[in-house]
Amino acid sequence: MWPVFDSSHKAIFLEIEFQSDRAAGILACAYLEDQLADAIKADLADESQVIRRVFTGYGPLATFSSKIDMALLLNIIDRKGHKELTTLRKIRNYFAHGTTMVTFKEQRIKDLCDHLPKPHTSRIRRRTVAKDEHLKEKDFKQWTNELFLRWTRGKDTPRNRFMRAVKLYAVAFALHVETKRREGIHRRASPDKPAQPHPRRAPVPSEPIRKPPGTGRKRRRRSSQA
Repeated sequence: MWPVFDSSHKAIFLEIEFQSDRAAGILACAYLEDQLADAIKADLADESQVIRRVFTGYGPLATFSSKIDMALLLNIIDRKGHKELTTLRKIRNYFAHGTTMVTFKEQRIKDLCDHLPKPHTSRIRRRTVAKDEHLKEKDFKQWTNELFLRWTRGKDTPRNRFMRAVKLYAVAFALHVETKRREGIHRRASPDKPAQPHPRRAPVPSEPIRKPPGTGRKRRRRSSQA
């Protein structure tokens, strides 16, 4: 189960789940690197052209390794996170540059996965959508902790350890961006530019909009009788 913050990501989640070990490892890290880039950009000044140059081509933050280092310097991750993300990057590189059939059963990859946390095996109590939304508003930290547990359950295998770590950090980076949005400012304004609040999403109605009584067909019938 993958955390879905953006419905457009569902396709890549399905592709990751049903791919071979090599393809899944490369795709999962590519997705994670994009999430990490978004988390870093949320802490930078609102200078889109400079950000584009920094994160693309030969820019200083164009590589996964440099993004991991910058996330540590910005306190987005701690030293443990830096170490685990570096492990994920090494596994990705091993998959990407291997010239033979590579799987999570390879001893070198298994040794790297041993440095990643084990998946959870405990059961999480299910809630209704209404109760889940209530917990989200009342205790956001508890809500996110339960999401982490729900999304990272499974057997203790090298592939599951790898995927668990990818999911955990993808969620952490998405929540980092969401926290910035909740604060009202997505990126810090440049010294010569005023702060621009991030646009709020319109609330989705929980029930379909119903017509008030006395409207619709009955009103048209009365007009026809007249």
